[in-house]
Amino acid sequence: MKKIEVELFCPQCLENTVHRATCVGDFLLTLECSNCGKKTRVSRRVPVKELTQDFLERLMTKPLRITEELRRSPHKTLLSLPRRAITKPLRLMQEVMDDLGLLGRERKS
Repeated sequence: MKKIEVELFCPQCLENTVHRATCVGDFLLTLECSNCGKKTRVSRRVPVKELTQDFLERLMTKPLRITEELRRSPHKTLLSLPRRAITKPLRLMQEVMDDLGLLGRERKS
């Protein structure tokens, strides 16, 4: 899952504001106005396959990404690693719950 910031017109604020866009693969899932917080669900179809692929790809490349971090900034990485190791399961669970929430809302529709 990728989150990017884009400037779009917000019908709630009646002006151009920065929005956080959540994408999975080529699917745009949600837009959220950073000014008023209005969240708009864009995609009517939750791409389960893409969510799963994205999750597995990030899981499999994590060791490589940590190794690259260690090469770039060993001191900073080593200092942050204990905290990250403790909080990662919680962050991972939150992401899975968010994804399941998207799936649950899709099935109810």
